[in-house]
Amino acid sequence: MQARLQLARSPRPCGRRAPRTATPGALDGLARRRPAGTAVARAIAGGADDADPAPVALPLFPLPSVLLPSQGGVVRVFEPRFLALFRDQQRAAAAGAARPPQLRFGHVLSPAAAPPALLDGAVGGLPGVGVYCRVTRVEEAAGGGELLVRYEGVRRFKLLAVESEREPYPLAAVNWYDDDLAGLPPQERAAVDSLEREVMALLAEAARLSRRLGGAGGAAGEGKGEGEGRGGGFGGGSELPAELLRYAPPPAAACGTEDYLRAAGVPAGEAIAVWRRHGSVYGAPTARRAAAGDPYQALREAVAKERRQELFSFAAAGCLELGTVERLALLLSRDAAARLAYVAEAARPHIAELAARAAVKGALG
Repeated sequence: MQARLQLARSPRPCGRRAPRTATPGALDGLARRRPAGTAVARAIAGGADDADPAPVALPLFPLPSVLLPSQGGVVRVFEPRFLALFRDQQRAAAAGAARPPQLRFGHVLSPAAAPPALLDGAVGGLPGVGVYCRVTRVEEAAGGGELLVRYEGVRRFKLLAVESEREPYPLAAVNWYDDDLAGLPPQERAAVDSLEREVMALLAEAARLSRRLGGAGGAAGEGKGEGEGRGGGFGGGSELPAELLRYAPPPAAACGTEDYLRAAGVPAGEAIAVWRRHGSVYGAPTARRAAAGDPYQALREAVAKERRQELFSFAAAGCLELGTVERLALLLSRDAAARLAYVAEAARPHIAELAARAAVKGALG
């Protein structure tokens, strides 16, 4: 199946019966309240080796579609046992301390919707990798008796153990499942820098061409998904999705003549740079004034660049119209460069098609 670019749409409530809902909310004490001897309690109490952080407790919410980090969604909850779980968390937050707990849950693919091969390594009957979600808003649905829960995917996790017997919802012990950067050579890390800028340029070009064509420049995707925010694309509009812009690479610093000369090893480059900074007998300093920007951008890039690039690669993949198998492959991948290369490869032919259509439109007036 060839991936196509599709347009961002507002996430819509799930029209199907909500699957087994997990409790978002105050998780700090959940593991302690579990009866001793359960698989989750043993996994948390046992800790982890030096290679992995200590496991954390996370309630699970199986859904019939694959969520990628950086994307969001909305689900309608109406079964009494699931409503009680969300309302309990709301009450705990309202009655809590100065810093109420953040509502949260683990998004995993429902076994009924999972390809059989994915369940070979299932944990507690569930696929082994999911997405930690932060609840952004809880609304009472029209008519009462139902909740609309809006959420966003933040980080991937790997299931270690799942308990479903003692609670009406599954509770899991999980470890984070981030990109594997150990031992990655500098040239491969530099390749991610280059690829993310290439992908951003491709998606910006797709948006520009879609605007030129009146916002009808992509694959149709209406009605697909069960309440999941697809995160972006150009199938029904022409704007870059917000999550793509949020995790986009920072703008490259402008280069002057002295920068190119210094990079080439020409001594005059340093002399020009000194003159720009301090001036000379022939005139005042002429140093370029940089545009005012976010003063914390450089700090964020220094301490969290890899996480930003990971989320950007998923936000970019969210601009593609993908099936369950493709989305699962991206979710399981721990290589940002491979994900970005996949997006670029899928985007190029679509952009060529948009360009041809725009040329025809221009020629016909």
